[in-house]
Amino acid sequence: MRAGGRDVLLSWWRGLERDKGGRAALRRCHTLSEVMLEPSYHALCRELHALPEVKWDLERLAAVAALAALVEEWPEGIESLPTQMARKVGDRKVVSELRFRRVLQCQEPEELFQSLRRIIRLLDKRVDLPDLVAAVHDWGDRTRKEWAYAYFKS
Repeated sequence: MRAGGRDVLLSWWRGLERDKGGRAALRRCHTLSEVMLEPSYHALCRELHALPEVKWDLERLAAVAALAALVEEWPEGIESLPTQMARKVGDRKVVSELRFRRVLQCQEPEELFQSLRRIIRLLDKRVDLPDLVAAVHDWGDRTRKEWAYAYFKS
């Protein structure tokens, strides 16, 4: 994703701090169809469509909007998502290998959305937001391979 689109998304996410109702509504959405009915999602669409160089699949954008609404903190220097998932807590990884493999098997935006919702909660709602956005935007074989290398490297 280009810098302009990322900047718009991050600005929109920061704006959710002031739009508590919009954030809450997005968090309550259980499907991408529900997300697409929310005014906060449409505000993001309008902002991104003002940038002609940014192209988004609307389902993936809905997934990003709802997932970003779940993120409460984006600490400076936080690890990538797959590295966070592989982090050990005691003798176990935060996200089990089985759950991680299920994420990698996701083909459709709806499946990916459902899987990542659970994972964001497991990560205490503290994730690298640009990494999350890029993963959903570019989800495919290349991203899956990059995630697998990062997860199993840890």
